[in-house]
Parts: sequence; C-alpha cells; structure tokens
Amino acid sequence: MEKKSRQPAKYVQIGGITNKHFRVKVMGTIVDVCESESSAVIDDGTGIATIRLADLEQFRDIIQGGRVQIIGKTIKENEIEVEIVQDMSKLDLGLFEQVRYIDDKLLREV
Repeated sequence: MEKKSRQPAKYVQIGGITNKHFRVKVMGTIVDVCESESSAVIDDGTGIATIRLADLEQFRDIIQGGRVQIIGKTIKENEIEVEIVQDMSKLDLGLFEQVRYIDDKLLREV
C-alpha cells in the first residue's frame, strides 16, 4: 500500500507569500474573527492574511488577540485555507526569533 505524503509547509512571513507557495506555515496575532464566515484575520507584522477554517473545532484556538501558528494551503497571496491551528501564546518570541535567525544563517551557508 502506497503511503501518500504532503508537500512540506514552508515557514514564511505573510508579507512574503507569493503564488509560488503552496503549503505555508505562518505565525502571528489574530486581529479579527468572523465565525459566521468561518474565517479570521492574522497579522505577523509584515502583512495580514485571511485564514479560512474548514472545521468549526479549529475555532477553539482562534481568539482575537491570541498568537497562533497556522499551517495551510495558500488560496491567494493573502488568503490561507487552514489545515492546522496551533496555540503559541506561551512561546518566547525573543528566543524563537534568535533560533530562526541562526537557522536562516546556517541555511544560507550550505
């Protein structure tokens, strides 16, 4: 039996999402929630994106002002169809940025 695998999600900043990105991972703050449209707006400081939630169960982690990580498929440059929502409210942002900086630096050297 053949095991299907998904294309890995690439961590990107919202302002850097283009039509060449298929699956993305973004982290930011929820600035608006619209349960009637099953959507919310996320801001990461580089831009904003509308996130579309297929499962109402995902709304438990979507709180206005909350920090989340979203993994999903890009619909347009500023719209993401959510597959996974992760609560990141306890994340140390300073440490996260340091690790991301080091990771980017190492990847450029390879």
